[in-house]
Amino acid sequence: VMEHCEGGDLGQLLERRSSAAELPLATILRWSESMACALFVLHHKLRRLHLDFNPANLLLTGVGARRAEIKVADFGTS
Repeated sequence: VMEHCEGGDLGQLLERRSSAAELPLATILRWSESMACALFVLHHKLRRLHLDFNPANLLLTGVGARRAEIKVADFGTS
């Protein structure tokens, strides 16, 4: 079961913007920390690898980069 992520995925967000530089640095840092924490838990606690880690598999919980949180999806695991 997965929550609804109304913001689409990171790939879609980047396609809508002319560059990642349009995203606030604080947002980029917050999302980077969230992704690193998710991968840490996946690799070190659950002993799994995410085999398809890319912007299309990073879902945004809200509309608007400043408010949205990022969630890792599509766990093709090994």
